Amino acid sequence: MKIFFLCPDFPRPSGGTKTLYWYVAQLRKQGLNACIVHQKSGFKLTWHGIDAPTISLADHPELNLDDIIVFTEVMHSLMQQFQSTPVCKVVLALNWGSHYIKLEAEDNWKNYGISKVFTPAPIISNYIQWRMKLPCTVIDCFLDPKVYFDNKKSKLKKISYMSRKTVDGEILRSTFTKHPKHTDFEWQALKNFSEKDYAKHLQQSAIYLPLYPEEGLNISVLEAMACGCLVVGYSGVGGSDYMIGKGEKQNCILVENGNLPAFGTILDEILSQWSNNPASFQMIIDQAIQTASRFQNKEKEAKQLGDFFKSLPTNIGKNIIQ
Repeated sequence: MKIFFLCPDFPRPSGGTKTLYWYVAQLRKQGLNACIVHQKSGFKLTWHGIDAPTISLADHPELNLDDIIVFTEVMHSLMQQFQSTPVCKVVLALNWGSHYIKLEAEDNWKNYGISKVFTPAPIISNYIQWRMKLPCTVIDCFLDPKVYFDNKKSKLKKISYMSRKTVDGEILRSTFTKHPKHTDFEWQALKNFSEKDYAKHLQQSAIYLPLYPEEGLNISVLEAMACGCLVVGYSGVGGSDYMIGKGEKQNCILVENGNLPAFGTILDEILSQWSNNPASFQMIIDQAIQTASRFQNKEKEAKQLGDFFKSLPTNIGKNIIQ
């Protein structure tokens, strides 16, 4: 049995492609024959430092009846392409958002032979079970504590944010770098970095801004929390599973999803308070670090992942061919 993870030929750093490579590496450590499948011959991602074997569709890999194909939720054309292929087909759903709108209202992944779905986010699992009427397994994600940790000595008056998917970060940056009260804050767009450099910027940052309103797990928030950042921004809906904006267990400062005017006002107040008394946010930051620590169990994630694939029905195409 071989497990083929179809992966986009997307060269820039991306949490989604990193997850695919990571899952393949974890499955291989458990003795399962998993690999990454790209479109172009010779294409391979190396920025994340994860060792996973790759092949390409261009090289026409052999596909047997007991193999498993893994799609991500955005791969509608590939699902259609493999619709009549009699092997076990599953979906890794990394988001809940607009990708599903591409399907007609009456369409369903079942129509393309998808049998099961797995995801790192409970909110996605609930959505899949409601929208697709398919079983969906939640796999706990893993944050490497050797990469994502709080290094208090490296903290600067620095604000980090993701610039991919939305322009909200650039709008805020442009506004606040000209603000008479807050010009001493450095702004850092997190894009096109190796994972090591990406984590280093988070460790240096006092504040992290999640800015995309449609996230699945919103894992960058967990990475920022683990690095001791004060998280200010959108839950992206998916982050609601662990982001707490008030009360004794508050671990972030939430802004209504997509409400950029409110974001600017709230951030203005926070930067003023930070400049006067940064220690006033320490309780929230400590709670955030504690939240992130729940996602630093590699063995738990690996076992759940292995159990999911070992439970899949292989050879499902035999009856179809015979």
